[in-house]
Amino acid sequence: MKTKIVYAVTSDETDFYLEQTLVSVYSLRLYNPETRVVLIVDDKTNDTLIGKRAKILEYISDKVVVNIPAKYTKKERSRYLKTTIRQHIEGAYLFIDSDTIITDNLSDIDNLLDKGIDIAAVKDSHCDFKDMQNYKLILSRAHIIGWDTILKKDTIHFNSGVMFVCDNNFTHKFYDEWHNNWIYELHKGLFYDQLALAYTNQMLKYPIKELDGIWDCQICQDGLSYLYKAKIIHYFGEIGNRSAYYFRNINVFEKVKESGNIPQTLIPFIRKGKGAFIGHHFVCDDVDFMQSFLYKLYRRFPKLFKTINSVIECSFKLLHKKRSVK
Repeated sequence: MKTKIVYAVTSDETDFYLEQTLVSVYSLRLYNPETRVVLIVDDKTNDTLIGKRAKILEYISDKVVVNIPAKYTKKERSRYLKTTIRQHIEGAYLFIDSDTIITDNLSDIDNLLDKGIDIAAVKDSHCDFKDMQNYKLILSRAHIIGWDTILKKDTIHFNSGVMFVCDNNFTHKFYDEWHNNWIYELHKGLFYDQLALAYTNQMLKYPIKELDGIWDCQICQDGLSYLYKAKIIHYFGEIGNRSAYYFRNINVFEKVKESGNIPQTLIPFIRKGKGAFIGHHFVCDDVDFMQSFLYKLYRRFPKLFKTINSVIECSFKLLHKKRSVK
């Protein structure tokens, strides 16, 4: 495989980003044992890669450390790192976010080199921009920095979680512009790398080519139709305690953090990444509910939700009983 795999991580002992990366790299190695893997970290993260946290270094080929000004927060450092990767890596690479599970051999990505493609990524949410669930939210954020009227014209927004990037003058320019746009966005109080990515793509006349959805199967956002052939599953980093997809549950990474390694109990789920669903689950196509504050209440405050739901249920039964009597 000619194309390198790149992970970028900003982490400390209080989060699970490093543990998520370790799981992703482990899954990558199952199907791509000879692939060259580069881990790029900021200087603060590098200082923490000792003891149990150094286990990830056994699975990578090269480590690159980037010094980032101390004024940036951890979240900002993460975006800073992501928007400057091209400056620090030689050769073509496939960038993969930490919150992913690799489920297949990735060597076919070399075909993009043969086709002379500069940059490629998968549609965000696997749909056109105006059909995205958070379309209005993105425009409201863009409005803060004066990009909303510009981005309204876009057909596609790309997900930055998996990106193929060739090594040439143009891709270096693209990343320079992406980083500068992100810095401008940050000065306006925002820090979203994908917003700056969309604006940069439009600025430079839409150079990003579309990858098949199997390369970045966003299972929480219209990705089910790509799951059966998925090469990379992108489960997104918001982990909790009530998800049907195994790797969206915090206890998985608590076990990894505790041992510093991949527990034996975890390996079967990594091997069957396409089918790593647990408990009772079903496909819910009620998008309005999923976007509602009621759903947020259900996710964040389940006990309060159950109480409110019980009151509504009793009221509904009482009303139904009265109508039946009449």
